[in-house]
Amino acid sequence: MAVANGDVVRVTAKMEIDGVHDMLNVFHCLNTSVAAVEDLDFRQAMAAHMDAAYTEIVDGMTIRLSFEKVECYNLTGDYPLIATDWPVLTAGTSNSNPLPLQSAPLVLFRTATKRSVGRKYIPGFCADANDGAGVLLETYKPLLLDFAEHFLAGMSQGDVTGEFGNYRPSTTTFVTWIEGDVDDIIRTQRRRVLGVGA
Repeated sequence: MAVANGDVVRVTAKMEIDGVHDMLNVFHCLNTSVAAVEDLDFRQAMAAHMDAAYTEIVDGMTIRLSFEKVECYNLTGDYPLIATDWPVLTAGTSNSNPLPLQSAPLVLFRTATKRSVGRKYIPGFCADANDGAGVLLETYKPLLLDFAEHFLAGMSQGDVTGEFGNYRPSTTTFVTWIEGDVDDIIRTQRRRVLGVGA
């Protein structure tokens, strides 16, 4: 099968801490390639793009974090692409213990649409990245902004190109990210718990 121009693909960057705690970052990519892209080519291009982006911040990620898979699902075509290994990254490189599992630096992605903001909590970040009071050290901000730039610039791997943004399935609306920012405070993720909420 092939990913057509205009298809929206959900991309899940899968990581683990201590081999038991799944850590995921989920992205949405609008395929802007001129011609349809074979699934194999698309998923390999996406894995390479993710690898390059996370390389920017790997020095701030604990060695207890492992990079597992990059998974793609064609939302427009409604089918999964085969999961791909990270091309180069295998683990974080910081010898520091990680922040508590629910705590992470927060990267914001703004759009031209009011109240449409992408949020990515970066898992497995080292405890040394904060000043002891929950404030992100200035040293790490440029790394996180470089990470964000990979998604603002879009994917360009040979003939495979794409834009990242927010996607609303109910209206099939895709809004491209145009600006990145890093929160000064280490944030707490509110993870979903089975049996809680609707």
